[in-house]
Amino acid sequence: MRNILPEEEQVQDIINSHIYNHIESIPFPDGFENKCLSFLKQSYLNEINKMQLDSSDKTFFSWLNYSMNIHLCIVPGSKINKLLVIAEKNPSEHDVLNIHDYTDSIRDYDIENSGDSELIISYLVKHSYLKVNSRNIITQALNPFFEFKDQGILWAKNEYDNASNQFSKPSVKKLDFNKIGLHAARYEFDKMINTLDNKQFEIELSESLTAYEKGMFYVCAAGLGGIIESLLYYTLENYSLTGNGFPNDPTLSDFLNKFKSVKLVDRRKINSIKATFQIRNSISHFNDGFTTVDQCNLLMSGIKNIYTNYYLPSLEWKNENPNSVYGK
Repeated sequence: MRNILPEEEQVQDIINSHIYNHIESIPFPDGFENKCLSFLKQSYLNEINKMQLDSSDKTFFSWLNYSMNIHLCIVPGSKINKLLVIAEKNPSEHDVLNIHDYTDSIRDYDIENSGDSELIISYLVKHSYLKVNSRNIITQALNPFFEFKDQGILWAKNEYDNASNQFSKPSVKKLDFNKIGLHAARYEFDKMINTLDNKQFEIELSESLTAYEKGMFYVCAAGLGGIIESLLYYTLENYSLTGNGFPNDPTLSDFLNKFKSVKLVDRRKINSIKATFQIRNSISHFNDGFTTVDQCNLLMSGIKNIYTNYYLPSLEWKNENPNSVYGK
């Protein structure tokens, strides 16, 4: 932690006396504006130095490229006064800081109770309390109502955040975290996603499982029903059986009829697939939630069953017969 110099403590104490206890505020001594300016800029520079940027990156930091005209405004508040630091580009080659104490001159209920810095600045300009060019104001330097000791630090941080994707330093890339919930391992959903390598399938499954984790069982069941239909379709697609008039929006009967036509299923397997669909269709909008947990779990088991017993064999067949149609 950086040691605070006695002079910095003095600057902060004097400003705080005008904010928290204006009746007994400490008068601004001669040369106080220069002390505030030095304190503000040094804290700004110290924060930038911590960022370890290349010299080319410094173009994104306003006070490294322009002189500044700083307005340190003390505005009356309903309980305590408010500190507003306004920075605008200065066409001259020198930084300037001016202190404006409005606590005895402004009596406006809306301003005293406002937390909108842009509204307060507009008021000050409109009523000729402050002369600034709004187009030259550095918005990243506006950190209203924070203590003065934090103003330079926040200014630098805001500019860093605003331009971080432009810096030449390598950014930290987030790891690929597992986002499909606690049931991935049990039902092997991770393997399904990797094997299918289908972004739409991954999104649909992830959203369904997110709904499950949040207790939104009806939403989860509806999504899992779509997953089942997708798996059946991808299975037929691997066998090259989705052409020749196969519907774009197939029903369960369409799927089963196609499976039966090429003898991919027997009666027992048909009943198993039907049972999974019946579970999905039985879930009510008005269910109390207890049975839908079990029903969602059964749908997940059904998905694993279709993936293992139908999709994977179809994928193996496709790899061995890349240009063939199953059953022909």
